[in-house]
Amino acid sequence: MDKLTGKPFVNYFMLSVVCFLLFVVQYTDGLMIKINGCTALLPVSAVFCISVYFREWKGAIMGLFVGILMDTVSSGSLIFNSLTLLLLGCFTGLVATCYFNRNIFSGIILCLAFSFVYFLIKWLVFAVIPGYFSLSVLLISYLPQAVYTAISNFILYLVFGFVIKKIQLKRE
Repeated sequence: MDKLTGKPFVNYFMLSVVCFLLFVVQYTDGLMIKINGCTALLPVSAVFCISVYFREWKGAIMGLFVGILMDTVSSGSLIFNSLTLLLLGCFTGLVATCYFNRNIFSGIILCLAFSFVYFLIKWLVFAVIPGYFSLSVLLISYLPQAVYTAISNFILYLVFGFVIKKIQLKRE
């Protein structure tokens, strides 16, 4: 268990600042590149990278933090992003720690899986369960956004890896 003193607190603070800055970039009009009306969810990508590089607990905590930020601006469920990103952050951290090495191939697999699972859950909760079962919504809206987010996951994965090696953050 991390103590909120010294280096662990600094690590959490720096990760929170990165997540908050990506959140601000995401939800400020005109800053994100839109492809066919879809944008990549950079805060979701940050949760993915944190859970891969810093294991399950930091992934879960940052998933909860980012989820709360995203829920403050979403018009859907008040706890969807918080709960989903908490669970996905923890699960991705566990999978990355127990089953995968930190290399490019496993990074690509985890990027795709994380993105597609997030958007599949989102589609199920907001389209299928309420009774609006529509594959067109999945194929036109959620699938392109999942692909775009998976690409941003991979780019941030490489950037996080480079920065972590350069400043030698302690992975616990």
